Amino acid sequence: MRALWNALALVAIANLLGLGGLVGWLVMSGRLDEGRVEEIRAMLAETVAEEAAREAEEQAEQQERQQAEAELAAQVGEALPVASREVLEQRMEAVRLDRQRAERLRREVEDLKRTLTRERLAIDRDRDQLRRDQRSFDELRRKIEEVEGSEQFRNTLGVLKGLKATQSKTLLQTELDRSDADGSREDGMIRVTAYLDALPDRNRAKIMSEFVKDDPMLAAELLERLRTKGLKPAGADVDDPATADGANAGPAA
Repeated sequence: MRALWNALALVAIANLLGLGGLVGWLVMSGRLDEGRVEEIRAMLAETVAEEAAREAEEQAEQQERQQAEAELAAQVGEALPVASREVLEQRMEAVRLDRQRAERLRREVEDLKRTLTRERLAIDRDRDQLRRDQRSFDELRRKIEEVEGSEQFRNTLGVLKGLKATQSKTLLQTELDRSDADGSREDGMIRVTAYLDALPDRNRAKIMSEFVKDDPMLAAELLERLRTKGLKPAGADVDDPATADGANAGPAA
């Protein structure tokens, strides 16, 4: 039984990889983009059976209208003089034009509904991403406050102020090299960024110079973290569209 489950898992993984490869190829070759994905999603919202039933109903209605118009024209045309027939034909043409305009308006309304559906899906995605960014930011702030509020942080900061730039850089590099439980060094980056931010400008500049000498890429990442430390994610102050109706109740606290 375990071998069977393993085989099924391998087949499922192979299928997922194949599907991912196909999607990647479609995107890279210019055959698939976000707009087409939304069009496919909107199109698949209607089942094949529903689409066939709708088209059959529209075709039947059109045939009935054409047949009724033909019968009416034949019946009335035989009993009316030529002038009356021309008037009738003009009126029939006006009716056909009105129906064409109504059909065109119906198609425009359907296109607008599909466009609104795609835009709503895009808004929902953006809102979900904003919420994820806000949660990540809140977690980062919690970690920073936890680090900066500890006695160990204050003691280490005092030591760094008294060391030479090369020694401080070595100490901070050791802190960075300590992997987290998940194998990353995110917590180390948070602590080192907090230390650098709390140091006097002169000390920080000398230590960053040492990082630039040994690892310019790491130095650039540290500089970016120092620049964005404490900044809220983009759009974090924008009202959630889902609660926009209550925005006039009063200013936010």
